[in-house]
Amino acid sequence: MGIFFSFSDENGAYEWWRSSKFLRAHPWYVRSTVFFKALEWKPLETSFNNLKSQYDLPANNEIKWSFAWSLKSHRKTGKPITEKDKYYFLKNYDPDKLERFLVEAVALLTNISYCKVIFTVTDNKICPRIQESRLLRMHLQESMQRLEMDMEQDEENLCVPFIDPVSRQKDKTLREAYSELYRNGDLYKRYSHIKDSLNIEYSHHSVGIQVADFLAGAFGSLLNERDLGREVYRRTIHEIIRKKADGQVSGYGVREVPGNKRVRAAIVELMQGAYT
Repeated sequence: MGIFFSFSDENGAYEWWRSSKFLRAHPWYVRSTVFFKALEWKPLETSFNNLKSQYDLPANNEIKWSFAWSLKSHRKTGKPITEKDKYYFLKNYDPDKLERFLVEAVALLTNISYCKVIFTVTDNKICPRIQESRLLRMHLQESMQRLEMDMEQDEENLCVPFIDPVSRQKDKTLREAYSELYRNGDLYKRYSHIKDSLNIEYSHHSVGIQVADFLAGAFGSLLNERDLGREVYRRTIHEIIRKKADGQVSGYGVREVPGNKRVRAAIVELMQGAYT
């Protein structure tokens, strides 16, 4: 029997009504789900904390993918970092060094014997006006289906899912959607190899959620054609992303939400662009 942990986090934002200003800031909404054997969690935590020490990062402060972009933005504009900023503790830290840490941190996943990542992606530029609660449920369902497909390869497998909190109402929506899908299944799956409750886990307490944040941030950066996201994709993500037996990623490790052939083709082109 294999016990697995999955960790999920988001990058970007989604709104039912999207202004041009919102779309400039958030052209994509991405959710990552990374899963591996529970026995691999402790070595990952140890390696992650050791890496933070090597990069002179404070042990008790959470690092988020967005901090590197924020530090670079302050350096470019000259705007001071204030105590109100979540990354104030990094006010004197080199943003290029922080980027190197992020690359190395995601690469730790390649040391795990069994590790896969799933991305669910919404193109905000062309997505229909779907209520946010429904769209979040769609993202959750896509990742649940893929988790179940992998877990059911061994009847005794069980995956315990953890997700980063969003807000009280959204957390309730996700938990209720998860519970309903677990109890009743859907047109494609009965969920018998994942635990019966979705666990909300605070990112500052969880290495798994922090790594999921890095993965979601890296893939969002790739979609926005930024060099850091492309580097992480080439170095690590392409190796661990869930694939079909023939190596196909689209539709297996990357799912557009809602389904759309144009969006799928655009994502494939952006992934291929990481190598140009």
